[in-house]
Amino acid sequence: MTKFVHTPEISEKLRELAPSHTVQEIARIVGIAPNSVTSFCKVAGIKIKPGRDKQRFSTKISIDAAVEMQRAADSRRMDVNDLICKLLETIAKDHMFDAILDDGHAT
Repeated sequence: MTKFVHTPEISEKLRELAPSHTVQEIARIVGIAPNSVTSFCKVAGIKIKPGRDKQRFSTKISIDAAVEMQRAADSRRMDVNDLICKLLETIAKDHMFDAILDDGHAT
């Protein structure tokens, strides 16, 4: 993400996207950090589409895994949390647990 610089073009884009996109989607499209989107919209009185219903999980991973996740996210110009969510949702949707874990506990 690039540093947020308030310009009339960005203001207009945020106003255009806010009713139909989530903070994360807007941040990805405009290329600014999600907290910049939230801050600007709050100050400007712009209502953003609520996020989708999601279950929150919290876990710890090794430093090595975190570094690789960040590298993968950076190469895709994504937030690392969005990448992790996309990975987990794809694994669940496509029932890829057994293929990835290969631990003999096939369901």
